[in-house]
Amino acid sequence: MTARILAQQLEVPLLGLSSLGTIAWHHRYELGEQDGVVSRRAQQGHQYLGIYRYQGGSLNSVWGDRLLADSEAEALLASWLYPYRRLAPPTPSDYGCALLTWAAQRWHDTLRAGETLPHWSSVVPLYGK
Repeated sequence: MTARILAQQLEVPLLGLSSLGTIAWHHRYELGEQDGVVSRRAQQGHQYLGIYRYQGGSLNSVWGDRLLADSEAEALLASWLYPYRRLAPPTPSDYGCALLTWAAQRWHDTLRAGETLPHWSSVVPLYGK
């Protein structure tokens, strides 16, 4: 939220990256042909869950980050048609490294594709429980 306010006030682009996606980015080379499942505990029997795939040098969200009841998450993964691997959070220093390298990659890919950099209003935080 702080980055969003700063980008708004400074009138600069803002690249929004998911914390779950950052964990998947950290493990990208370990995934191979598998999807990466990342989840974080929330309150009251819920969790944040995202599923990612690393292909062609890019990390793609296969199933976007959402807040689910634990039972919904179990049902989703039980019905998932592709092989997947659960990904554990890295150490804080490795997380920071992953965040910076993923941001640099996304920024570079955006510029190389000739696309405009994201406007700050396109970044919407996921507020949870």
